[in-house]
Amino acid sequence: MHTWETLRLEKALKSGRPTPGHHPRFIAALARTRCSQETATRIDARIDTLLQGGVAINGGALVGLPHVPLHLRGSLLSHLHVLARLRGETLELAKPAELEGYLERTCSGLLERLLAEWYVEPPSQAVKRGKRDGAGAGVLRATYEATRTKAKKEAKAAKTKAKGTEAA
Repeated sequence: MHTWETLRLEKALKSGRPTPGHHPRFIAALARTRCSQETATRIDARIDTLLQGGVAINGGALVGLPHVPLHLRGSLLSHLHVLARLRGETLELAKPAELEGYLERTCSGLLERLLAEWYVEPPSQAVKRGKRDGAGAGVLRATYEATRTKAKKEAKAAKTKAKGTEAA
């Protein structure tokens, strides 16, 4: 994951050219100057795995998945790209139903397990207990909450309120 994100490989693979300063083969060559042959071979193999084509996941497909927190979508998309490449899969997921099917069948219920990890009570469990559409189950665990702090939210609200009173 770290290599995928540091080298901005998703952008490089989409555009067909790496971001300046993030050329994977050049970075691997630099690393080879400072490591053993065994380590260099592992680095090259990992770069090869990450650069393999055949994986296309439309970010819009995530929008249609219920209960995937907005601030976790980018990270989930990166993880899915790496997961598919590590598994040697060739896939194209453009619609929410395709992505949900992939996560449910091919990845053995991964979405349900992620929701159980992210939320205090997974939305599906709330529905089973009779809460309509998972109402009341939208509380993320502290680890997965958006990084915007309560103080920042309050400051923004106060600023907006002050602008509103000035305009009146």
